[in-house]
Amino acid sequence: MTSPGSCLMNVRQYVTVIKIFEILQDYTHAIEISLWVLENTNESSIYPFIIDTLHRHSSIWKLANMTSRIASITWAKHLALSGRGVSERSIMIFMAQLIQAGVLIAEDDKKKLQADMQVKVHN
Repeated sequence: MTSPGSCLMNVRQYVTVIKIFEILQDYTHAIEISLWVLENTNESSIYPFIIDTLHRHSSIWKLANMTSRIASITWAKHLALSGRGVSERSIMIFMAQLIQAGVLIAEDDKKKLQADMQVKVHN
């Protein structure tokens, strides 16, 4: 079920939009679209593609001082998914990589991420 403001984009549409922005060398908008889709979609097949886009353009968002925002949106999506009993490996790994790169999060949040990753590994 979708709600107003939800993203109805499928993987093929997302990849096409990102490719257009990349051809135009408009990487900031590729990142912005990726973050919006991450926040507003429930389509689990798209998450690895979003994370891949963010990885490919990490030098851009680091230079644009977007690291905290990206970490915040990624963490919020992880919490929303885990609250529904869904474990999304690509999001958990990306969040762990952000923490390893120096993003600061509360110790309780680190422990939650570690526990969620352990549960995913054992399932």
